[in-house]
Parts: sequence; C-alpha cells; structure tokens
Amino acid sequence: MAEKRPTPVKPLTIYFYHTRLTRESYEEWKDYKFPGHILYGLPLLEKYGIRSVMHKYKAFPGRLRLMLYATKEILCCKEPYEVLYGTSFRGLELIILLRALGFYRKPIVIWHHTALKTSSGKIREHISRFFYKGIDHMFLFSKKLIKDSLATGKAPEEKLQLIHWGPDLAFYDHILQVMPDRKPEGFISTGKENRDVNTMLQAFCATEQQLDLYIAPTNGSVNYQQIIESFCLPDSVQVHYTDGVIPYLLAQKVARKSCVVICCMDFPYTVGLTTLVEAFALGIPVICSRNPNFEMDIDKEEIGSVGATGMHSRFFENTVAEILALTGDYNDLRLRRTLQNSYMLSSDVSAAFDPNYPSVMEKKNCAYFGKGLVLNKYTGARGKSGSNDANPEYIAQLRKIFDEAKVAFQTAELGKVDEGGGGTIAYIPAAYSMNVIDCGVAVLSMHAPWEITSKSDIYEVEKGYEAFLKNCR
Repeated sequence: MAEKRPTPVKPLTIYFYHTRLTRESYEEWKDYKFPGHILYGLPLLEKYGIRSVMHKYKAFPGRLRLMLYATKEILCCKEPYEVLYGTSFRGLELIILLRALGFYRKPIVIWHHTALKTSSGKIREHISRFFYKGIDHMFLFSKKLIKDSLATGKAPEEKLQLIHWGPDLAFYDHILQVMPDRKPEGFISTGKENRDVNTMLQAFCATEQQLDLYIAPTNGSVNYQQIIESFCLPDSVQVHYTDGVIPYLLAQKVARKSCVVICCMDFPYTVGLTTLVEAFALGIPVICSRNPNFEMDIDKEEIGSVGATGMHSRFFENTVAEILALTGDYNDLRLRRTLQNSYMLSSDVSAAFDPNYPSVMEKKNCAYFGKGLVLNKYTGARGKSGSNDANPEYIAQLRKIFDEAKVAFQTAELGKVDEGGGGTIAYIPAAYSMNVIDCGVAVLSMHAPWEITSKSDIYEVEKGYEAFLKNCR
C-alpha cells in the first residue's frame, strides 16, 4: 500500500492593517528598537507560513479622512491577499460595512479592544448589529470582555476568541543586557489612555517619594497638561511629556525604576495592560488600579496559604485534575495516586543566621550565607504547628541529585522550635502523602522592606531546581 502523503497547505497572505507606521516599526523590531507585541503578532506570522501585505498608514486629524484613506488603500491594493487583519477597526468602518453588504468579499479579522455595547436608540442598535455582521472574527483581551460582548447578542460565541496580551520578552531582555549597571530607584508612571493623573499626583504630593511621570499633553478629550499645571508639584515629582518619545527609550527609563505606577480611570476595557506586562517583563513591582478586565491577579495580598488561590484551597488539586482530564484518563483514584506519587520542592526562603539575634537560632543547625541552597527536613513552630517532616528516603534522593549536579546545599531549621520557627507550604501537600520538602535560599531580615541574600546561594538554588526538574523520578 502506497504511503499517503499529507496535502500541502497553501501559504496564507494577509493584509495587515495597523494604526501606526508598520513597516518602519517592523524594521526597528528586528534591531530590538521596538516591542514586538505592539505589532500584534506580525513578527511571528512568517514562522507559520503567513505572508503580510503591510498597510501604508497615514495620520489624519479626523476619523472620516482616515476611514476614506484606509478604504482607498485596501480596495486599490494590487498585491493579492486572502484575509484582512486589523489591529483595531478604527479606520476600517467603511470596509466592514461593505463586507456586511456583500461588496467586499475577503474575511475580516480584527482586535476588538472593548466589549461590544448595546447602543442607545433602536436605529443605532440596528445599524450596530448590521455593522458587526461585517466582521468575521474578533480577538479580545479578556474573558470578561467576551462575556460582556455575548450579553449584547451582536456576535455569536464562535466569532469571539480570547488571546492574551504578552510582552516581547526578547525586546526587554535585550534592554536589560545593555544596562548592566542599572540601579533601580524611584517610581515611574507611563501610558496615556484614561490615566487618573489627578489621583496619582495627589498621592505623590503627600509623600516625599520620587516619581517620574511620562505622559502625553492630551489624549482624546482629556487635557493632562491642564490637570498637571493645577498642582504645585514638589521637586520629587518630575513630569515629562512624551510626544515623539521612542518606545525603546521609554522602556529604558522604566527599567531604571524600582516600581511602576498604573493609575487609571474606571473604564470598561484593559486600560493599563501594556504598561503592566512591560513591568512584568522587566521584573519590576507594580502599584496598579484594579481592573476586572485583566486576566491576571495583581491585587492578591500575601496572607499565607489561605484564600481562593492559596495552597489550602483546591486550586492545585483542581489544576492537576484538569491536566489528567486532558489526557483522557481521569478518575478520582488516578488523581489521588498522581498526587501521592509526586515530588515537590516548596520553593521559598529560609532564615539565615542573624548575628544580631543569635539567641533565637541554633548555631549548629541553621542556614548560613555562601553554603548553597537550604533543605529544611523539619519545619514548624510552637511545637507541631504547621509542621512537616520530609522522609529520609526522599532526602537521600535529593542529596544524590544535587551531588551529581555539583550543587552546594545545606540542611537547617528555620529557628529554635521554642522561639518561633516556621515553614512554608510543605505540610499542606504532605496531606496527599506527597514527597515534599522546604527548599530555598537563606535570607537575612525576612519579610523586612530590605532583605539580604547571597548571590552564590541564588546561583546554587537555580542549579538545584533545574537538576531536580530534570532528574527527580
């Protein structure tokens, strides 16, 4: 019998519509001068055999002129393409209407930045419903935006798809690599859409904290410059107007700060999301207004292992159950056997010997700087409270793994049992009969505003975790 060969897939060509100078930005991206996520997947399309015809964007003061120009460019495009892909429908309104009427025959796929809304008035509502018939598929940033859109009845569920907004990590890694001498200091706020500048300036004027505010003079109907000039700003608050500022240079400014502030108005879309993912990519803490449209939990206070996503919840167990279900071989007994036969390192810090308070430490059984990662066989405080005792067979296995990988390690307690002690979450998964042990880096002044660790210990911890993931069976 002859081998059946797969049918070759025809390469796809799209018309890529963006409300910025796409070709110039794409060339800058190649040199790490422009973040790729602002190009909405364009740098990745070629990997999947998708060719792009790039729209020649021009800025216009009025929306009508932009729409007429975009329509002319799309209809008169001489290069063949199969799909119109837009990063927003701003400027595409007429093309979408022509699609709904059947005069434009190519499928239209767009990013929809807000939820679909019910229009005021019957005529406007009928026009809006007809308009959305001209869009074949929409990408949205959050489940809530999709849920709110479905509630309007203007688009069926199969037309709406969730795609998460993630940063171009290679771009930000490059920034950090060329800034080896950076010393993060102070707060920074960037972004221009729907920013609550008034609240933020009131807060920083009441403190002596350093803030650098990068913002456009105006955005839409909001005059930020007028709001700013109404304040008598202290020297600790510096305002920089960003018209014409290159994203690469602004990202460098962010990378030099200790904390990113995202103070936004209550607006029904993912306002502030790009600034948020940029901070995450640079590894910078964030103070952010709550936005229910974000697909990430940024306001979870550290209160131990309790709460809906803490280790005491069923979150971990449910996640394992979902993974097993995807394998097609799920039942309750299999779930319990999986948990029982699992191995875990409870990755957290351990108390290093504090020469200022030696009386609360066991000098011969505590962690020291420069001696590698820390294994806490015994954890707990005040006797048996929150305690765990890792079995010796598991410890022997870990020692073998670390020895073979040439990982420096030490064993310790978190302090005198009768003086305090403590532990992390090891005792909780131990309830599943799981092999688990507290394992991390020694730290001085734990939970204080400034903590101290050893760089060599952090290196050994990274090596140890990697060896564990590769070799623990």
